[in-house]
Amino acid sequence: MTIAVTDSGLGGLSTAASLIRRLRAACPFRAAHVVYFNAHAADGVGYNDLQSTDTKAALFERALRSLHLRCQPDHVLVACNTLSVLLNQTSYGAGSSSPAVGIVDAAMRSILAYLKHRPDCAVLLFATPTTVSSGVYQERLSQAGVATQRVGVVSCPRLHSLVEHNPTSEVIHSIVYNHVVDGLTQVTPLFHHAVAASLNCTHYGYVADVFRAGLQANRVVSPAVLNPNGAMVDFLFENTGTGKRCEVSVEVISQVPIESQQQRQLGALLGSVSPELAHALRNYSLEKGLFEWRDLCVES
Repeated sequence: MTIAVTDSGLGGLSTAASLIRRLRAACPFRAAHVVYFNAHAADGVGYNDLQSTDTKAALFERALRSLHLRCQPDHVLVACNTLSVLLNQTSYGAGSSSPAVGIVDAAMRSILAYLKHRPDCAVLLFATPTTVSSGVYQERLSQAGVATQRVGVVSCPRLHSLVEHNPTSEVIHSIVYNHVVDGLTQVTPLFHHAVAASLNCTHYGYVADVFRAGLQANRVVSPAVLNPNGAMVDFLFENTGTGKRCEVSVEVISQVPIESQQQRQLGALLGSVSPELAHALRNYSLEKGLFEWRDLCVES
């Protein structure tokens, strides 16, 4: 069984870590090979830097094609909100025979569960510009009958990059604080006493405590943080038995260099969940030319 986890950077490593830990605990397969495939095209060229959705989807299509040719996965977990909203615009999206699954459904389940049991509470959705502009969460919350007064949607343009390069940076605290202020202005004050921060970018999971602190600093009495990163793997463990042993191998692949500082800092965060993944990150496979991007990114 080969399970690939992909992201437009390194945020999805947290999903891969949760997957590996659960594979070892539940042993649903005799053997599993977990591949983390970094779908980031090149330094300075990110999906959120591109202007058109068509260009973003075309770039992701190439990354997915490369992933399938390189790894032949049985399952693909798109552990990235930005890429998940692009998934259905690729040939690997809904209606195809591809085993690709996005993270949006897992995030929606956590948001709706929180709001259902707390009718006097609100939720602030923090996400990248691509995710926010897609309107996917706003539309699905509206369809579920959630009042707009209970929802704040905040676009965080630089945050994912800052977290990826230095999750302990003090700058992140002030940025998150300001984003929380922005979100609260969109929510009726009646709901300000109990608010959840929904982390709709996998990178934000590395700084979940900063979001909680941001809510507390803005006088939210009952703050909560909704992080779907680990929950998106649930479907792999449904209707499966529990074995005695599961041999798990781990691989990290990227066509862009992963800085040693990133390896150390993210490895330290991941190591308590999955030492194997932290080791694979330190010994990642740099494979330049996995997928072409230059002709698509001239607009950037």
